[in-house]
Amino acid sequence: MLRKLMKYDFKTMGRILVPAYLVMLALSVLFGLSLGGNHSYGLVGNMVTSQGYRRTMVTTLGFIFGASCFAGGLITLIMIIQSFYRNLLGAPGHLMFALPVKVRTHVTAKGISGTIWVILGCLTGLLSLVLLSTAAFGPHYFGQLFMRFWPGIAEQLGSQKEVVLYVVQIILVMILGAAAEVMRIYASISIGHLWSNHRVFGAVLAYIGFGVIGTLLVNLINFNAAQFEIFLNRIFLYHGAYAGHMALLYFALFELVVAVIYWVITSVILSRRLNLA
Repeated sequence: MLRKLMKYDFKTMGRILVPAYLVMLALSVLFGLSLGGNHSYGLVGNMVTSQGYRRTMVTTLGFIFGASCFAGGLITLIMIIQSFYRNLLGAPGHLMFALPVKVRTHVTAKGISGTIWVILGCLTGLLSLVLLSTAAFGPHYFGQLFMRFWPGIAEQLGSQKEVVLYVVQIILVMILGAAAEVMRIYASISIGHLWSNHRVFGAVLAYIGFGVIGTLLVNLINFNAAQFEIFLNRIFLYHGAYAGHMALLYFALFELVVAVIYWVITSVILSRRLNLA
């Protein structure tokens, strides 16, 4: 049933998000081509003879591309919130909770779907930058950058295997961080829904409150920015790359615990204090 719930969420959200992401990618290519007017791959720029017109076109396309990136992120956030609020706390919630599915399964499905769409949105933004650079400077641009910096990075970290392992761990931390943030949003919405009136305001206060509590907890364990920098310097000095891997695993575990805490809060509220009125 979890799979069916996720499939429904993907189908519903994909109708809006996929076209938005495709528009972002298309605009990145057009903007890149306009920037490459003096390059052999700058097809759009080469077709423009007037420098004044070309400058206007580049500025316009740049603004539109930037606006599309902002809109893509905003739409993703809105769809993630709407999917949870409308389907579980709105009118369709009566039908959703009438299904032979436990509340925690609904919450898990929403959390996984929201996390995946956040990741897809980030990947779309990254891919748009790659397409922009390729269109502006040619297909060999990233290959040359890679060949230039890869040996130095591998040398600093010990070996190419270490670099790959670092990349995998960083990706894991980012995925768990996205999951924790999505579940934080859902937990805030659930708390806000306990209010009889001004539920949106209550959700915003809950979201801010979670942030304040998280900051206080981090300060309690003495992991502010300056101290953490000293901590990293020490473990790298005495333990090298192994310490770096352990630090990333610590971050991954921390984000996982935070995500689970928000998941529990959301599940408990929807199970015991649900009010669809």
